[in-house]
Amino acid sequence: MSRKAAAPSLLTSSDAVDQSVFSPMDGSHSASPRRPLIRESEERYIFYGNWSRSELIDQAAVLGIEFAPDISREGLIQLLESRNATIARRRFR
Repeated sequence: MSRKAAAPSLLTSSDAVDQSVFSPMDGSHSASPRRPLIRESEERYIFYGNWSRSELIDQAAVLGIEFAPDISREGLIQLLESRNATIARRRFR
């Protein structure tokens, strides 16, 4: 029997998938699925206290909130909660 030579990988290091998108940056290793991100049009009051840092970063990115890369988890929560309050005030005027 003849063996076929292994096909060369077509991916280069620049083509590789950024795994940080799929794994938490805060070091937690949760087997639970990631939370669905909430678009601005769907926003309502959300309790962010039990979200991981990576989920908070993803949510802030979806909403277009800019922040320093070394921001703490608590800082992200404050940013997101203040945005929730601003949107709630706009809607109830």
